[in-house]
Amino acid sequence: MRNIFLIILKNYWLGHGKGILRGHIIVTTRRDSNEIEESMNVKLENCISLGVFETTEALEFVKQRTGRVDSSEDHAILTLIEEFGSLPLALEQAAAHVKSIQCSFDDYVKRFEKKRIKLLRTAPSPKHITKDRLTVATTWQLNIEYISRESIKENLGTAAITVMEIASFLFADKIPKELFNIGNPVIEDTDLTEALDDDVGRNQIIEILSRFSLFQFMKDKSLSVHRLVQEVIRDNMVSDRRYYILQYALCMVKKALDSCMTPNDVIQVNNDTVRGSLCIWAKLAANANTLKGHLLQFVKNDESKQNICLNDQMLKILQTTAVYHSINQRQALALADQEQMVQIIPTLPVTTKYYHELTSITIPLLQKDRETILECLASVIQNDSEDSVDTTPVILYNSESLREMGNKAYKEHRYHDAIQCYTEGIRSCSIDNIDSKFYINRSLAYIKNM
Repeated sequence: MRNIFLIILKNYWLGHGKGILRGHIIVTTRRDSNEIEESMNVKLENCISLGVFETTEALEFVKQRTGRVDSSEDHAILTLIEEFGSLPLALEQAAAHVKSIQCSFDDYVKRFEKKRIKLLRTAPSPKHITKDRLTVATTWQLNIEYISRESIKENLGTAAITVMEIASFLFADKIPKELFNIGNPVIEDTDLTEALDDDVGRNQIIEILSRFSLFQFMKDKSLSVHRLVQEVIRDNMVSDRRYYILQYALCMVKKALDSCMTPNDVIQVNNDTVRGSLCIWAKLAANANTLKGHLLQFVKNDESKQNICLNDQMLKILQTTAVYHSINQRQALALADQEQMVQIIPTLPVTTKYYHELTSITIPLLQKDRETILECLASVIQNDSEDSVDTTPVILYNSESLREMGNKAYKEHRYHDAIQCYTEGIRSCSIDNIDSKFYINRSLAYIKNM
């Protein structure tokens, strides 16, 4: 998917988009600058390489993260920094570990070295493991051991570990809390279903995962996880375990989609546009699309397990991703997903009602349908209270008022609210007269909100 995106961007950059682009485009990638220069025709001086921490920065970061500000453990911390190559992600995970279990840095370094040697011995191709990946894999393994113990200690069994594995196949930037459910059909894992059957168990799992910095719990009640962490989690799963985890993820995404407002509801049923009513669906659709990619790759690698894609859950995923791609003007991908869905339908006992639900929306989306969905996807400006359950939209048509609201939220460090205000401000402007300050202010708010 990443390569497809780069090809599309390159064609636009060097093709019909050349000379008419307005504003600035920032593309993040793990590719080397020289490779980007060759493949994208981007000059090296326009590539900003983000390196690792300087030693003094790393030392300050670890001490602040753990709350150990005195210099008594500086030598051990510096040893840790040298072992990690000052890699920020690994240092964050190590600091979270040290802070959570209150061990010394000397003890952590010793455990780290033992675990790294063990990983190298068991790795199929040690020479091909990069230092960054090995470091993250080692810190991850150390944290996993304690997550497993904490999960059992808090009467969750293996639920926390299983949720972590499921999340490794979802959209890294935004995994909504609604996705952590018992599934439809209900997943066959007693520990997991008992933990996810109510908010208490779900919150316990999220707290454990966040405690060790494997995940970050965002203000909009969604989780985020570093993609390298996801890769390490997936790499540590054998094929049979991956099969069951992907099945669980399918059922959970299906249940979440069944439980929320969807484009079918606003186009076919209600024929009504409520601003923000499809916000949850949009988050779920992004996760469905990521999961679909992993499922297809899994089947490609092991054709004997194709049945994982021949079920009602996969039909729901493909219908969702077809609409999702069409909304975002990726019509070729939308049509491909719809075609795959149509091919699967005859192999299953699909009811007339479900068939109508799956096929009632025209792909590519009709212009009027797309406009209706986009209106329902528009952000909702809410009160900055964690306990607020009121999602009544506040629609202000004056762009200047929205800018002032955004600026006020920014000054008060309410960056998520500022982003929403600036986004509404952009939507309130005519397409030929969009104030560039909205984009600038929103970019700054995004940076502060990271």
